[in-house]
Amino acid sequence: MLISFNEFISKKRITPLRLLEKNISENCLELNDWYTIKSKRYILELNRDFLEIQKGFSYKSAIYEINKAKKRGIEIQIERNIGIFLDIHYKHLEDVFKRKGIPVPHSKKRLQNLFESLNDNQYLLTIAYNNEGIPIASNSYLVGKEMSFFYTAASLTEYLKDSPNEILMSQSIIELQKMGTMKLEFGRGMDYKKKYGPKEVDFLEINSKKGLWKIKLIEFLETRYKKLRKLKIFKLYLNQPINRLMHIQS
Repeated sequence: MLISFNEFISKKRITPLRLLEKNISENCLELNDWYTIKSKRYILELNRDFLEIQKGFSYKSAIYEINKAKKRGIEIQIERNIGIFLDIHYKHLEDVFKRKGIPVPHSKKRLQNLFESLNDNQYLLTIAYNNEGIPIASNSYLVGKEMSFFYTAASLTEYLKDSPNEILMSQSIIELQKMGTMKLEFGRGMDYKKKYGPKEVDFLEINSKKGLWKIKLIEFLETRYKKLRKLKIFKLYLNQPINRLMHIQS
């Protein structure tokens, strides 16, 4: 039976993903109604001065883009209102996944239920605005004391020239530090995340077994028949939380 994020933290005394020892021999461990899978993740240590963290940023793909965004007047806002954030963020997500030719893998309602199940200090919602006051990029984070998680991120294609993503991440890191979290986990090992200087580590993902067959089916079909992702029949299943970072709903 699925439980809320708050219940999961209080009962298990861990955040949704937990860093375990490296060189774990088991690829999959059974854990009652949960299962775990070994994977590669990126971790950024936040318990140090931000200037030290910034030294690890790639100059070409991060620092340069941050300076460019500043010159173009990009400003970052912390959004406290979940409804306002999701109205903006979901438009950004739709734009991103339209480019990919697939439906957004999170329903707006599912995201709302997730954030509303948390305390104010357990999530961070950030938005980048251009000099005309248009919201052009947005990120969401799940925040724990020991570790936080880069959950969703999206930006409008027509405004990518303004470089909002790097300055959005930079300011989000500063805000996460203020919230007292020790580490930031970036999710799956995609190369663009390396620009912020994280370390690559072995992780065990903790997931719910409910609906596991749907996830495996979609992953199988997506790998072998990517063109099928555009068919409407997939929308029902792709709207399930196939991002395994948080396979938890209230």
